[in-house]
Amino acid sequence: MADALPAHGNLLNEAAEQGWCGLASRARKSNGAWFHDERIWATLEGYPHWSDPELERLAQERGHAAALAMAYERHGKGLLERLHGPVSFAVIDHKNRTALAAIDRAGIQTLSYAETKDGLVFGATADSVRAHPAVNATIHPQSFYDFFYFVDRIPAPHSVYREQKKLVPGEYLAFANGRVEVASYWQMPYRDGMSGNADELKRELLEHLRTAVTPVAAHPDLGAYLSGGLDSSTVVALLSEQRSDPLKTFTIAFDDPRFDESPYADLIAERFATDHDSYTVEPERVEEIIVRIAQSYDEPFGNSSAIPTYLCALRAKEAGVAMMAAGDGGDEFFAGNARYLEDQVFDHYARVPNPIRKALMEPALALAPFKERITLLRRANKYVQLASMSVAERFVRNNIFIERDYREIFSPDAIAMIDPRAPLHFVEAMYETPASRDKLHRLFYIDQRLTLADSDLRKVCRMCDLADVEVRFPFLDEDLMAFSAQIPPQLMLKDGRLRAFYKEALSTVLPRETLEKSKHGFGLPYLRFLKESPVLRDLARTSLEELRDYGLFRADFLDQLAQRLDSASDGQEDSAIWDFLVVRQWLASREGLSFA
Repeated sequence: MADALPAHGNLLNEAAEQGWCGLASRARKSNGAWFHDERIWATLEGYPHWSDPELERLAQERGHAAALAMAYERHGKGLLERLHGPVSFAVIDHKNRTALAAIDRAGIQTLSYAETKDGLVFGATADSVRAHPAVNATIHPQSFYDFFYFVDRIPAPHSVYREQKKLVPGEYLAFANGRVEVASYWQMPYRDGMSGNADELKRELLEHLRTAVTPVAAHPDLGAYLSGGLDSSTVVALLSEQRSDPLKTFTIAFDDPRFDESPYADLIAERFATDHDSYTVEPERVEEIIVRIAQSYDEPFGNSSAIPTYLCALRAKEAGVAMMAAGDGGDEFFAGNARYLEDQVFDHYARVPNPIRKALMEPALALAPFKERITLLRRANKYVQLASMSVAERFVRNNIFIERDYREIFSPDAIAMIDPRAPLHFVEAMYETPASRDKLHRLFYIDQRLTLADSDLRKVCRMCDLADVEVRFPFLDEDLMAFSAQIPPQLMLKDGRLRAFYKEALSTVLPRETLEKSKHGFGLPYLRFLKESPVLRDLARTSLEELRDYGLFRADFLDQLAQRLDSASDGQEDSAIWDFLVVRQWLASREGLSFA
């Protein structure tokens, strides 16, 4: 199981086994990550700190794992209230036959688990759990339906394997008296009726941001992702304030202006005098690494921006960087995604009585010139269609199933085992989770789970693992996260502007060009690469052909996707070609799988 965990340099390998239980650890040697005595075994990964002064003192003297063991002896599950930071851990009391494991509040770390007839198997990755002989590796068609429904990942707690589940952010796994308990120990503290002075809140935000970057800035071999966007620029600016030497920054550039933000990255690099590296990605470089990246994940993962993320981390490693700082999290905590504003527009429509809609919209369309009427009608119909959806439906509407019925994609045998409504019910339940009734808070929460924890963090953490560098996320500092929940929602999108409150707070830190630029995103022109590169095109065609053998997908649909490789279109189905390529390459690297 330990051998199935990601490998790094400078690792400490430890293991203990006694009768009914065992525990193994692969952690960086500097972390004080292992403890065992005649009763307690404990291990952890990440950057913990303790709110209990005695435990923090013990951690400094004997290591965090020793503090973890003492905390479990004294407080049991109550240790979760005292342990903080981007950390995952496991502790076993082999005398009393109990165990506790958990991941951090933001979901930076991961943990998979499986219940067996004899007990519980858990590990940091699905691969490590699958390595246990008591755990089968059965692929259920529902997991691939979910993968395409959520556009390139399988969200926690679900897993690609029928036998496994995953912890979600702020969740723990406990074992006692032969029984398994999984529960939440922390939620974002969203509440209704938040209020406060805007100017004072802006000052507090800057203080929290500066505090969040402080422990990261102290690392001697530090580098930072710099996409040119608002969040990476913030991290670079505040890190540079606290360092005497130039911060090393890394940017990926593209010759496609739809994806290239490097001029904005150059602007920040010049403003804060960083030691800047900008690398332009060509299709040939993608050809070299795509298979390795697809196979490096413990579950199918199709986010194409993993490629520039990896290349940045790799160039940083070659430049002597041991730790990267990343800006992930700002959009999901401070209102940076377009869907937040879009949803407000749909709310306005929903409040208009139906008779008024008919009295105003239809006459306006009827009076328009013919050509304009067609365009207006098309737009109006789309608007009405979206406005009639639930919030959850709008959140997950952009996937392959908007163009194709799933029965045209999956084989008849697979269809019999798929519940097409299950993912939507999953998101609807997530929408109801926050204590706050405010719609913006609920959208934040869904994004924090689906976009941040299940996609962006998995992308960055795994690619940094692959490049053998560590990574820190200042925006996911717990105090900063909790503070974001105190900001009144009406300030977040003031005057209909994304990140309005945040941008005003950072107006004295970042240049005007960065604050006023439109949201771009960190992506890869993968469709263009896929269709222009003979190597990638052949790999995609071969992958589609080989997927026939698994019996999951209809052969005629795979053939139609292959034909689209030769077209200039770029619809949802074209985008899905990349995901099918990733699925095939991931499956090819896993032996002993069964399908049911």
